[in-house]
Amino acid sequence: MTVDRQLNISKAGLSQAITRLTTGRRVNSAYDDASALAAGNTAQASSRSSAAQVTGDQAAYFTAMANLATYTGNPDTEAAAASTALYNTQLHGITSENQLGVSDAYLGADIGAEMANMTKYQILMQSGTSALSAANQATQSILALFR
Repeated sequence: MTVDRQLNISKAGLSQAITRLTTGRRVNSAYDDASALAAGNTAQASSRSSAAQVTGDQAAYFTAMANLATYTGNPDTEAAAASTALYNTQLHGITSENQLGVSDAYLGADIGAEMANMTKYQILMQSGTSALSAANQATQSILALFR
């Protein structure tokens, strides 16, 4: 019964290691780490928001450049608008990348450590299965004596 219990623990650990390796995420559900999941999801949302702002800033930049090229409006105003839009595009792009980095720090898996865990649990599963098999053979030998 002890071997069977240990096999179930090893099976759960192996399953978790495989999940982390296939998703590339250390935190896949609130069960893994609820606070890291919340912080990582917040950082991802902030990154998406900044990425959306980049799109708007790029549109403003191209509009200002088009107005400057077609000589509609005040050239100084349009140049200033283009410069501001370009600055905002870069600022929001950097913010988006930084937030993705924060998200990865909270949610990302250490692939090397997870490979080591997977190997460890595979060895434990194999040795546990072997021990359970040996225990079953010993029981069968004793029962054969009673026949």
